[in-house]
Amino acid sequence: MYHRDLLARACLAFGTTLADTADLPLAGSPARSRYRVVIVSDSGARRYVLEQIAAEAAERRERVALLLQQLAMRGLPVLPYRARSDGRGHVSLAAGAASDGPLWMLSPYLPGTPLPRPDWVQDAERGRALGQFLVSLRRASPDLVRGPAWSLRGFVERLAAGLTRHRPDLLPGVNPALAVVRQRLYPALPRLPVALCHGDYHPLNIIWRDGPVGTPSAGAPIVGAPVVGAVIDWEFSGVKPELYDLAMLVGCAGVEQPSALSGALVTSLLGTIREHGLGADASWEEFAPLVIATRLAWLSEWLRSRDRDMIGLELAYLRILVEEQPHLAAAWQQAGAG
Repeated sequence: MYHRDLLARACLAFGTTLADTADLPLAGSPARSRYRVVIVSDSGARRYVLEQIAAEAAERRERVALLLQQLAMRGLPVLPYRARSDGRGHVSLAAGAASDGPLWMLSPYLPGTPLPRPDWVQDAERGRALGQFLVSLRRASPDLVRGPAWSLRGFVERLAAGLTRHRPDLLPGVNPALAVVRQRLYPALPRLPVALCHGDYHPLNIIWRDGPVGTPSAGAPIVGAPVVGAVIDWEFSGVKPELYDLAMLVGCAGVEQPSALSGALVTSLLGTIREHGLGADASWEEFAPLVIATRLAWLSEWLRSRDRDMIGLELAYLRILVEEQPHLAAAWQQAGAG
């Protein structure tokens, strides 16, 4: 916990006064920042998330801030960072701090509804909301596809080399997944369309809100379908294969419950995407290998955090995805067609 004076000076750098801090739940991964806190400004009228970031992340986070600003202007549900009071970007030292002091960013605080785990994986309405956001992102960002695409092949090969050097004991469990990605996905990559992707699109990176309340015939109020209040944690955003976010999300549903890979949420999600015409034929043909590739990204995360339990779970899940490829591909094709 930082001293209140430092937090006040950090807020001042963004033209905001600190009235108090608030012990409120924060969505998203705490690993994205070194410290974060909800602050109350303007005598309680407004709340923000104040976060301290690593100096080496400043350039990347500034690019993310500019992207969010553009997406917000196009009507997408995101939480753009507040600009510095001097107009020089979105990352700042605290007012009056030394040049080597901690760096800060400020964004609006949006309360949300907790994700019901594991029940979310069978929620068709949530699937539609997740799919609709991806449709909106695609339609809002064709001119934001800039620079070279992220190299999925480069990432996978770096992971494989790291495993060979440091964790060869894991290779028997990973090699079948690597073989699928190398044999199926690598040859197709040059012909797969790319798009601006969130890069880490899963329900815990979304602030959920309850939809409008309805009244059934019995007369008792009911809460409406879940609504995407805001999509957060854009640090992995960039130009990627066009169905990357979709593959990430489907993989995350299945790791909660393997049966969810063909369950209500995934079926509704794929139907929404297909209904709006997203995804070239080539992208859909290699969708199953792409889902496997996104799980290699999660394996890399578990290795980085040295989470033995999650490494074991991920290896078991990769085996299911590899062995069930034909059945999953058929189920996903049918879901999209329905």
